[in-house]
Amino acid sequence: MTADIKKTIGLSNVIFPFSLGHIEEIHNIKESKGLPRIIAINNHLSLIDSVSKRQYLEKDDSDLFYKKRSCSAFEIYEKISQPDAPGEMPYEYYANAITEEQKQEIRMALNVDSKTLNNIHHLSIIEHLNARFSRQQDGATFLEIIELAKKHYPPDLKWGMEMNISAVFTILDIAGYWKDSISPTSNIARSWDAYHSGVASYCDVLISQDKRMRLKAQIAYDLFNINTKILSIE
Repeated sequence: MTADIKKTIGLSNVIFPFSLGHIEEIHNIKESKGLPRIIAINNHLSLIDSVSKRQYLEKDDSDLFYKKRSCSAFEIYEKISQPDAPGEMPYEYYANAITEEQKQEIRMALNVDSKTLNNIHHLSIIEHLNARFSRQQDGATFLEIIELAKKHYPPDLKWGMEMNISAVFTILDIAGYWKDSISPTSNIARSWDAYHSGVASYCDVLISQDKRMRLKAQIAYDLFNINTKILSIE
């Protein structure tokens, strides 16, 4: 797979860093292909170390940027497994804040439907939704809605670019743009997509086989003038 990615990018000297999100996902593994949880976890951590060459993207809370350093996936896993480790990741904060019924009500009020939205070019989707938002009582734009969300964010947590991108994913999902199939974990899965897109905004390339993720990430990158390229491996 890494060879295919290098071929797609057109470069041989490519770094595949891992982030805390990858380790958090591994931490939630129960079992994999019938293997006991501990073996499945060790296999995943070993794979990350092999692919990333132990290059870790870590957020510097002083400036909210991600910086690369050498570190094993096992070390990060050990750190988040401690009893006093922080709880849920900040990007999950709004994951289940709005019910599916409320989303339906909002879509009806905006007079939007997924079929129409999904056929609008990503460069025009913000303009289209802003026109719909302007007809509402408060008339807030896409960016103004994000600014409003910031005001209600817990003061002890810092709002970085990954939270901007998470907000974009959430608003697009509420509007029905390439919305995920409803399941008990769909909101959390979308939060992971937003998180990975946020971390990738500090990289040169985001590669994903998930079309919904790529389209939402592209809108977020356009909105915040992020130059990260988005690719898929065919």
